[in-house]
Amino acid sequence: MFKTLFEDESLTDYIKSNTKDPWIDTPFENYVFLSPKQKGEFGERFVHSFFESVLLCDVKRAATSTAGHDRVVDGTQAPVQAAGRFRSLGGIGVGMMPTTDALLSAVSVKDLQAKIDEVTATKKPPAYSRETIVEYANTAFKKRLQRAPTSDEIKSVIGFVHNLQNTENLKFDLGAEIGAKAEALDPERAEGISYYNTAQTVKNALGLK
Repeated sequence: MFKTLFEDESLTDYIKSNTKDPWIDTPFENYVFLSPKQKGEFGERFVHSFFESVLLCDVKRAATSTAGHDRVVDGTQAPVQAAGRFRSLGGIGVGMMPTTDALLSAVSVKDLQAKIDEVTATKKPPAYSRETIVEYANTAFKKRLQRAPTSDEIKSVIGFVHNLQNTENLKFDLGAEIGAKAEALDPERAEGISYYNTAQTVKNALGLK
């Protein structure tokens, strides 16, 4: 009986036309074949990883499965809904944001990766030239230690800044970091300068010379 039903291949063609994977050779290959429940779990994991690893947010799982939300992102409760649930609640028609499932259906992997790269680039520290680092070092040593840096100290500061620049997703204040490094290279003098500055402040407040 079944052989006769499938003989003209129309039923087989229908199955094939509805089981194509548009994500072949991408990280999302086989996603289309997941069950609705599995897609929901994948969506939660995807959103969790994206906000935590790319946007550097503090992400926590909901305390319970009945909490009414799936994650807490930087203190804000965030439900992660599948496309079916999204549509049933009215979708964009009621002002809801698109879901992971809906986004994957509407955006190419290339465009998605480009956007991720764009966001990631904003998290990288700027690349400072040797001249800029030396200029900041001269200023910091004069302010913190009341002297110019030695050639060895300049090399140490440059290496220190390069290490900071090579640290992924790290933002830093160049002047503050070099100032702290200057004090760390000569802690006794830094402490003496600090005491002297404090004493001068007190004397000025008392009107003493």
